[in-house]
Amino acid sequence: MDQFTTRLAIYDLAGNIVYPVKSLELVLPGDTQVGEERIAGGKPEPHINNMIQVARIWRAYLLSEMSDNFGSIPIKGFQGVNPDFTDVKTVYYYILAELTDAASKLYVSVTRSDALKKLDPAYEYDFAKWRKYANSMRLRYAMRLSEVDSAYQEI
Repeated sequence: MDQFTTRLAIYDLAGNIVYPVKSLELVLPGDTQVGEERIAGGKPEPHINNMIQVARIWRAYLLSEMSDNFGSIPIKGFQGVNPDFTDVKTVYYYILAELTDAASKLYVSVTRSDALKKLDPAYEYDFAKWRKYANSMRLRYAMRLSEVDSAYQEI
């Protein structure tokens, strides 16, 4: 990794970096923009919709890490304007909605090329695994939210 790489990453159980995040600006504002532009262009690859959903799942994870570490964060940050900060409870509701929607829009039957598989060191873009990951995060965040929001416990 070069000197400009941040320390934000996902590690496996052995402590190896699975996903280094070099810039939050690359993940947060434009994570779905490229895929949406390809779809609007009229000739998207079959996996483009799933790539958008994977980006949303990844963004939900990053937002949870940021809010867990720093408290209130700007959900709509990195868009060229001074954003409003959102409290942690609202961030968690946003994350749960994003994960629910993204997981429901993943098409697990989409085939992946070998070149595409190499771009995802964790799941090789196995979209069924990404759906399981999104659902496991939903459970984890719902449990956290239920501890601080009595209204959520009833849902």
